[in-house]
Amino acid sequence: MYTFFRQIFCALHQRLSALQKQRALVAMLSLTLCCNLSAAPAAALELDAYFFSDSYTSAAWAAHDLEQLCRLEGGTLNLTFGHNQRFELERILREKNDSGSIFIVYPRDLDDVAAAVHYAGSNSSAVIFLGTDPGGRAADYPAAWYIGTEGRDAGAALYDLIANYLKEVPNWDLNGNGRLDLVVLRDKADSQEESAMLKTLKARLKKADLSYSQLYDAVPAAEVSRLQAGHDLLSEYVRDHADESIDLVLCLNDELAVGAVQALQDLGWGGAAPAPRTGVFAVGASRQVLELVAQGTIQGAVLQDAHKIAVTALALAHLIAAGIPEDNYSASLGVPVKQRRISLPHLKITGKLAPYLLNLPAIPQ
Repeated sequence: MYTFFRQIFCALHQRLSALQKQRALVAMLSLTLCCNLSAAPAAALELDAYFFSDSYTSAAWAAHDLEQLCRLEGGTLNLTFGHNQRFELERILREKNDSGSIFIVYPRDLDDVAAAVHYAGSNSSAVIFLGTDPGGRAADYPAAWYIGTEGRDAGAALYDLIANYLKEVPNWDLNGNGRLDLVVLRDKADSQEESAMLKTLKARLKKADLSYSQLYDAVPAAEVSRLQAGHDLLSEYVRDHADESIDLVLCLNDELAVGAVQALQDLGWGGAAPAPRTGVFAVGASRQVLELVAQGTIQGAVLQDAHKIAVTALALAHLIAAGIPEDNYSASLGVPVKQRRISLPHLKITGKLAPYLLNLPAIPQ
């Protein structure tokens, strides 16, 4: 089986960029490792996949790579994209005539999770959730899996980006007080993931003996546009604290980051690399954020590594289809598997990677 995948890889190798070569090799090794657990050669799979996420970059990238990986091994991926209609996945699954043994879902919300779990249970199917944590609604179904990321890892990735920024911009200390003065714009008030993210980031800053002060921690109202909220919250803070400078703005939502950049530019504080007045970092990477990262206006962003998610999802589907005991899954996938949950590291988006992601096909609307 290793020889089979190696032949495919070599045939495509000459037509791939350096980054694509690395990604293809990762895919080949992942699939090979998975197949080696079975005495019989693994058959190519035909999978149904439903992508309903509002996350442009993660969902588009995962769909693109999952389709390419299936094609690479001679399989088929039947892709269905959502159109921002509530209960759309429930309607689609209800109208399905077949009942495949495994299907993949990138859900938009918990309604999608509930619909997928109900369909899987009715048809004795396995469902693999990508990207969005299905939470308790999937925990009780023994054939529901989750592949995604954790907030604490995002905090570690943010620290790495910020530490690198501080090295590259020696005059980052705008107040001259020897500490990092930062503003945090959250997406949700009660998000455990965001709390874990900030806890890890602060722990890393403390471990590095980097003094910091969190000047402002704001959460917009649920009904307010995140883009507008990012602009207004930061503008209001600066207006009320005109004697202070902000070294860094950390936005836990990509639209908040775009709004914050607009506010900084309105104030004359924003700018492009190598030495912007105030650094901006984002969690999540919409197309606008990617463009701003590519320009150097946003200094970095963290994103779910959709390529690794796609590779892991296909390898997991092979394991399930082959009937491999779950006790072997961690060794096969090369990552811990705990209670049918697989957490992967976040990707750090910088000006080098952003242009590649901008060239990915967009999700059809």
